[in-house]
Amino acid sequence: VECLQEDNDFSSSLSTDELQELCADIIQRALEPCKKVVADAKLTFDQIDVIEVVGSATRSPLITGAIKEHFGKEPQRTLNSEESVSKGCALMGAMMSPNFKVREFAVADCTPYAISLNWSASPGAEKMEVEGGEAPATGKGNVVFTEHNVMPSTKMLTFMRAATFDISAAYADSANLAPGTSASIGNSVITVPPSANGEPTKIKVKVRLDMNGVLSVDSAQAVEEVERSE
Repeated sequence: VECLQEDNDFSSSLSTDELQELCADIIQRALEPCKKVVADAKLTFDQIDVIEVVGSATRSPLITGAIKEHFGKEPQRTLNSEESVSKGCALMGAMMSPNFKVREFAVADCTPYAISLNWSASPGAEKMEVEGGEAPATGKGNVVFTEHNVMPSTKMLTFMRAATFDISAAYADSANLAPGTSASIGNSVITVPPSANGEPTKIKVKVRLDMNGVLSVDSAQAVEEVERSE
């Protein structure tokens, strides 16, 4: 660095071996997502044909060397690191737009974190159903959207309630979140209309995880069954 301060020049050198020693713990941390995705996909190393690397970190031979050592395969660079993400976004945008026609391809995304729902009990509450499966009347951390749940996804919850109740959403395992991230997602209040006979009303609540991973309560309906003689 010329003229760093008061016309004094500065120079220093660092060998690759010294850099690797300083970054050893960071390099091992970089391999953890690779290990997790292989384990979650239930793959073995011999089922992996090609490893493609993109991103600024992969420019370092320390990262690509660690990947090669871990997987036993030479990382490939057939994609342009500067363009691969932007090209994918452009193609996805063209598929969604009515003004363009491109070759059909599919992108299946999934949520990286399991989402649980809690619901408060109310007088006269009975068991409820989540897509046909029973759950307790008072929900404490019921995982409704599992880890790697494909998006978009919709779940129908069926409650028997006689009074207004709350549904709150949160990430099921806060330990998987980045430090300082709140596990809470949101809270919804479901108002229950009074029934004619005073009995609990069947409430159907539609919960949706959209293509962007945003959770919302789409609708809540009161279902009244009336028996009539023909």
